[in-house]
Amino acid sequence: MFRSGTLGPFSADDRARFASLGIKTVCDLRTSAEREHDPFAWDGLAYFSWDYDTVHEWRKALEHERTPASARAVMFAVYENLPNRFVDRFAAVFGRLARGETPLLFNCSAGKDRTGITAAMILLALDVPRETVIEDYALSDKVIDLERDVVRPRLESGETMAGGFAEIAALTPELRAPLLASDPAYLDHALSSIERNHGSVIAFLEKQAGIDPATIAAMRDHLLEEPDAAAF
Repeated sequence: MFRSGTLGPFSADDRARFASLGIKTVCDLRTSAEREHDPFAWDGLAYFSWDYDTVHEWRKALEHERTPASARAVMFAVYENLPNRFVDRFAAVFGRLARGETPLLFNCSAGKDRTGITAAMILLALDVPRETVIEDYALSDKVIDLERDVVRPRLESGETMAGGFAEIAALTPELRAPLLASDPAYLDHALSSIERNHGSVIAFLEKQAGIDPATIAAMRDHLLEEPDAAAF
């Protein structure tokens, strides 16, 4: 499984690296506008996407108070609401993993919010410890600086951006920072909200996304392996 940002602006080297991974299935979690702006096509891939509008509630919230603290508060609200909005996508990704349609990549634009929630759901269903799941999510801040590597270069070059990146780019750097961060507290808040409302992530996936125990068991069969006894 691979968690990724946008695949649209691939260079020749990027495509060669992508091909070497042997990916068979791509689940593109971007909005319709984002996909139109940065299209991605790769022969031989099973490609899936969903038509929907923006998920960025922060636009309206920041009309009233534009401070870094309010931007961070907006991200907590986004993360609390995002799992319920994405239950259909969770069901689709889980189903493909259960059927062994791997290697599978799921992506959005930044590779941290929509994909971060999706990765967390998958890993928790595989019984990965919660603290490990949150550490995995937070890796985004260690491997990419979205302000330095994505937003600022596009602003300086005059390149147009789509969806959330376009609206984030219109803000000041101080307001952008909380929106571009992979703050572990965001994901922890989302998971705590799920646990408070549904008892557990597994119960949420079953009740809200229709992902039954058989699907999770099949996923585990495909994606997990027995530990090497010699390593202990």
